[in-house]
Amino acid sequence: MNVVALQADGKVIAGGAFLGYQGKTSKNLVRIHANGDYDSTFVVGSGPNNGSSISAIQILADGKMLIAGAFGEYNGKTAKRLARINSDGSLDTSFKPVPFGSDLANALVLPDGKIMISGYFGSVNGVPAPRIARLNSDGSHDTSFRAVMVPYPFAVGSMCLLPDGKLLVCADNGLCRLNKDGSKDSSFNAGVSPVTGVSVCRLLSDGRPMIAGSFTAYNGVTRNRLARLKGPLGAGIEQLTTAPAKLRVYPNPTSGLLYLDEDAHDIVIADLQGKTWMQNAGHVDGPVDLNCLKQGVYVLQGTVNGRRVHARIMKVE
Repeated sequence: MNVVALQADGKVIAGGAFLGYQGKTSKNLVRIHANGDYDSTFVVGSGPNNGSSISAIQILADGKMLIAGAFGEYNGKTAKRLARINSDGSLDTSFKPVPFGSDLANALVLPDGKIMISGYFGSVNGVPAPRIARLNSDGSHDTSFRAVMVPYPFAVGSMCLLPDGKLLVCADNGLCRLNKDGSKDSSFNAGVSPVTGVSVCRLLSDGRPMIAGSFTAYNGVTRNRLARLKGPLGAGIEQLTTAPAKLRVYPNPTSGLLYLDEDAHDIVIADLQGKTWMQNAGHVDGPVDLNCLKQGVYVLQGTVNGRRVHARIMKVE
């Protein structure tokens, strides 16, 4: 599984490159009840074509969802790299996006219904669009957004919508901020040297962006793969005096062993109904063995840096 998205009713949509869940066939896309059980009312049919994968899921206000990735069909019907799925798992054939030059890494639905897409492509519907583009809500190309930013062979991955409508964009070759028309925001300074290996950006509840990836420094300041940017517009790095109490786990989803990237203790693992399945009163020394758990979604709690923190985890076969 590559990506999960939470519906308003507490159910989870999971996507990736898999054949099924809990012994039920549901290729590359599945809906899971809040207790971790397979939702048989969500039927994908044959799903995305063989050898494909899903890299992004966006839940829409009407209950439908947008999926993006590396696929050419959905349940036997043409659906290249971007598709809209009805709430029952069927393909919404009324959504017909323009063709892209290559696979998609991400998709982001904007408040006005338009769709940002990113990935490895160099054009959209024959119009040059280096790795990032904006579509109208019907899937047509919004040519008013013209970004000139990422050369081959680099790709754009995660995108983060800032409170002022600008975009914070993570690419293989660095981090930048784009204006609403796609032009580069020259007032954004990522530092004395470009930040590379940024793969994920997320907006916190207070408007500050968090970035994660394989980097070890930001603007000369040591940051071990995780950094928080200053202010709601993502200008510069915030100097953290103490390590943030974040419970980071990997791999997630996991088929058995789960590693904690922190010095954690007093671990408790419970399902989404609150039932405790595992408990460890001491420090965690080595991986946590989840082979005793059935497939599903769980909450792992632990104490890190004196604070009680948690992470949502998924157990798969």
